[in-house]
Amino acid sequence: MRILATYMGHESTITVYDNGKITTIELDKLTGEKWFRGANIPYAELANILLEAFEYTGGNKFDVWINGSFDHNMFNGQVWHQRFGRIVDAKRVIHGPGHHLLHAYCGLFQSPFDKALILSSDGGGNDGNFNIYRADKKTGISLFEKIERFDFATTYGLVGSLSPEIKENQDFLNIAGKAMGLAAFYTPAEPLTDLDRGIRDDAHAIHGGQGTRRLRKHFSELDTDSKKDWKNHNINLSRRKKGLIQLDDELAARRLLYWNQYALDHKMQNILDDRQYEVFSRYDAQIILVGGVALNVTTNEYLKSDGYNTFVPCNPSDRGLSLGMIYWYLYLTGMDIPEGSQHFSGMPLIKDKIQKTKRKATIKSIAKLLRAGAIIGVAEGPNEIGQRALGRRSIICDPTIPDMKDKINAQVKFREKYRPFAPIMLEEHLHYLDTVNVDNLEYMSYGIKTTEEFQESFPSVCHVDGTARAQLCTDTNSTVYKLMKELGTPLLNTSFNIQGQPIIARESEAFIMLEQGGLDAILLEGVLYKKPLDDK
Repeated sequence: MRILATYMGHESTITVYDNGKITTIELDKLTGEKWFRGANIPYAELANILLEAFEYTGGNKFDVWINGSFDHNMFNGQVWHQRFGRIVDAKRVIHGPGHHLLHAYCGLFQSPFDKALILSSDGGGNDGNFNIYRADKKTGISLFEKIERFDFATTYGLVGSLSPEIKENQDFLNIAGKAMGLAAFYTPAEPLTDLDRGIRDDAHAIHGGQGTRRLRKHFSELDTDSKKDWKNHNINLSRRKKGLIQLDDELAARRLLYWNQYALDHKMQNILDDRQYEVFSRYDAQIILVGGVALNVTTNEYLKSDGYNTFVPCNPSDRGLSLGMIYWYLYLTGMDIPEGSQHFSGMPLIKDKIQKTKRKATIKSIAKLLRAGAIIGVAEGPNEIGQRALGRRSIICDPTIPDMKDKINAQVKFREKYRPFAPIMLEEHLHYLDTVNVDNLEYMSYGIKTTEEFQESFPSVCHVDGTARAQLCTDTNSTVYKLMKELGTPLLNTSFNIQGQPIIARESEAFIMLEQGGLDAILLEGVLYKKPLDDK
């Protein structure tokens, strides 16, 4: 049985089930366009992209095609055959279910839980913005509650766009992560000033769906407790109107972002606290978080530290929807569902027939380079799926070197200096985390408080508030795992790309980053290439 699932929204993916094996192709990696939306390009161009994707999934013949995103005209037989009949040979074509339901299936069947309450929250789909599901691997998934008034994703992004330190304000998908990072740069005084209390209360109000006009009164000059006239600022937080105006003062913006994050944390907590009977009586506090909001590691950790047994899959955003279709279909038809996470179910490194001088390398020699301060890009095996690199398409370096964070931001990633990096670590390093719950740490889903020893020893992977988006490496055959065993320390791990571009998929992209950026070497399928490069 071969099944194709396609999703062509803003994070377009296809997933193929081939007799028990699952492969997900994130199309932005093939196109080089981050947040690629297949539905917005001409059919002929999309056809060529899909043809390339099929090269890595065993061809274009399928028993079933589940379509979750193409326009409905394609299900008019003649139109469908005219447009895609030459590239998709499917015996049966069906349309997938609702957006959030697919998030739920994607989360449930990758989780270690047999049953759980699922919270799905993002900027919106064809079935709402915030849905809660009862989920059981034996009895399926059913809608428990739909909360129409909570659009956390849009509100968070709109507030974040007011910061002068956040660029690309036209793209809300880029804003959220930056706003989350910047929120840690403000610490309110104790006791709270009247201004902080006012912003806190109004941030709660807007995340509760009560509108945004009341927020204006606090902002003219936020370095004082005075509440001045806001008429000249004309800040508009309505999702229906454009022309957002940034604040002039960085401190003011960071203050707002702090309370914006605070409001999200507590609103999510309140949602669970108000449903405690359901959570604890039915599901033993087992919670699955999906949708774009589940990428907020601060909120995830806040809920986890509050006693909820949470799980966040590797691909909680729309990148997981085509995989959700596969799980949905397999469950409904009574077929066997592959167990466990599919985080390494991507495609292999694409060979571009690059001919460069290869360098001999062993784990010991690579570790020696890292100790000397080298920054190395690693690409091996099928790539990880989801938004975060987990060691298969990673840039790594020694986090004990204090200036590494600034160096990689400025010379490798070409991004803002305030952006943090994550540590990848082994089980023997978990004592550095200031938490009693170290479950489900494989996918960088939690911003965990670290010990003072960790902050002093590994400054390049600690955020300004002492937290770290820690990832536990269980990929025992990987180069990254072996390097940590050799070094005896965690590594700095960030995605193998530069700002604004998807994670690399081709050899040529790795060489471009090596030749034009601050990388010292790249390791491609176990072969090391160092600067300066010599053409054969």
